[in-house]
Amino acid sequence: MMPNFIIIGAPRAGTTSLYHYLRQHPQVGMSRIKETNYFAYLASCAEPGYETGPTTLWPVKSLAEYEALFQAGEYAALGEASPLYFFAPGVARQIKAHLPDARLVMILRNPVERAYSAYLKNRREGTESRAFEDRITREIHHPEEVVCSEHYYLRAGMYFRRITDYLQYFESSKLKIVFQDDLQDDPAGLMSELFAFLGVDSGFVPDMSVRFNQSLPPLLVKNPRSKRLLKEITRRVREFIPRKVYYSLLNFEYSMNKNLPGYSPLDKQTRLLLLAQYRQDILNLQDFLGRDLSHWLAAE
Repeated sequence: MMPNFIIIGAPRAGTTSLYHYLRQHPQVGMSRIKETNYFAYLASCAEPGYETGPTTLWPVKSLAEYEALFQAGEYAALGEASPLYFFAPGVARQIKAHLPDARLVMILRNPVERAYSAYLKNRREGTESRAFEDRITREIHHPEEVVCSEHYYLRAGMYFRRITDYLQYFESSKLKIVFQDDLQDDPAGLMSELFAFLGVDSGFVPDMSVRFNQSLPPLLVKNPRSKRLLKEITRRVREFIPRKVYYSLLNFEYSMNKNLPGYSPLDKQTRLLLLAQYRQDILNLQDFLGRDLSHWLAAE
């Protein structure tokens, strides 16, 4: 089976929460693996000079493997969520070629906060060792490097540019843009909007007691390979335990970790550096959506 909608990002903006909230709806089926990255893999094979990150980005490399991720059932909406689709080049073309009528969901977050959150996630999981400022400076001066990588922090926050890429292939009616702010302030209202967009009962209210992928202190496990193994074990265990039990375990983890020493907040100099890069894209997005985003431009 093939999906008829995709959550395409942005990374670290709430895609994991949307995935878990959507999959609770009786009329919605979600892929067994959240981040299939299948269409990014197809794009990596089709685009010349396509540099990628580690091979772990590609859990699915064939159509048969991809179709096997979707359980058969009477679902009005069948979907997946791969934030890599948001900024990896060539993905919009691949989705259009294979799923021409797909509906697309984007969730956006303050791009400065999003970039730093992505960096902290990689530091926590042991896949990042360089300073955040060094990474950002490298991206600014060498934008051609690491075309498709979880370490491309700046590129993934150019929201208007990414939207423009997708609108070359999909009508605006097929694209639903939502915000992490709304997911935090009115999760029930946001999910009702999404259910309506997907053509399912908008009155269904999922269990939204957990905010997934919250920023947490560094893992006690220090070895990068062990951290990746722990993450994979967690993903596999999740498939076999009741959802409410899984949510309870997550809430317990967050409550235990929130008092541990975490990472330093983003310093003002780096924030200003990022704002200088994002400013015009934010203004373009604000005009396009007719939504006030001036708080994203604040230096504090």
